Amino acid sequence: MSGFELMLPPFVACMILVAMLSYLGLHVIAREVIFVDLSLAQMAALGSLSALLFHVAPDSPMTYVFALLATAIGAALFAVTRTSGHGAAGGGRVPQEAFIGIVYVVASAAAVLVANKVPGGGEAVEKTLVGSLLWVTWPTIRKLAIAYAALGVFHYVLRRRFLTISFHPQEAEAQGWKIRWWDFVFYLSFGVVITLAVPIAGVLMVFSFLVVPAVIACQPLHGRQATAHDHRVELRGPGIHPRPVAFLHEGPAHGTAGRLHVRAPASSRCRAAQVPRGRQSLSEFAAQLGAARPPRKQRPFRSR
Repeated sequence: MSGFELMLPPFVACMILVAMLSYLGLHVIAREVIFVDLSLAQMAALGSLSALLFHVAPDSPMTYVFALLATAIGAALFAVTRTSGHGAAGGGRVPQEAFIGIVYVVASAAAVLVANKVPGGGEAVEKTLVGSLLWVTWPTIRKLAIAYAALGVFHYVLRRRFLTISFHPQEAEAQGWKIRWWDFVFYLSFGVVITLAVPIAGVLMVFSFLVVPAVIACQPLHGRQATAHDHRVELRGPGIHPRPVAFLHEGPAHGTAGRLHVRAPASSRCRAAQVPRGRQSLSEFAAQLGAARPPRKQRPFRSR
């Protein structure tokens, strides 16, 4: 077997993982719940280790059922502990990142205790961290692609709900949506993605695929120093057609706005949108993907 044949399955698996996780990373950055995937992955690992207590064979369908049940518990906890604002707690409330950290620590401690009670528990914990990407097989890749395609269709159908709640939570509250219910649906689907990805790539690589592409894509929008460089990032995921996105910084750093050029496929027309820097620029970018636009503030009329 040549080196190309050996590395082709891991490469294809990475492309499938990046296609799904990079899109979800935009939601993670917008919600400012950076370590939610680590908590969900640890909950899934706890479920898989708990299956060994009932003498369930590793890598069996029943093991995935235990992992999904544990992930559903984590999704319910994150939906219930949602705070009213992003980042810092609004109105004296504890930020959601604190609850995410608590869930991660408790799940990690419980996983260590369970691993000491079952044979091969240490190897299972190590596999959760590093995965087995180099030894992935084509049948596993085929199952992963089918599952992610179904989840991609699910997110595409509900993209307006998810994008609006992530980027414009005040607008979602104004429309009377049941945000906690939709958060549970989002985190549950997110947990399914993590549960399928962790056995293949491991927790560390899944976190990198989730956060790093989204941070690179959003970083030019938050930069303070303007440069003449052309940063191109190709976004792929459910609800996003593959299109290179170029962030051009022109002019001095202060008092100017970057121009966001979205290069669409040949079947559609190219659009150029003038967006300001900061959080609003990321929100405007989400509006182009399908999120509901927040109402514009009316400026008071001033007579000269």
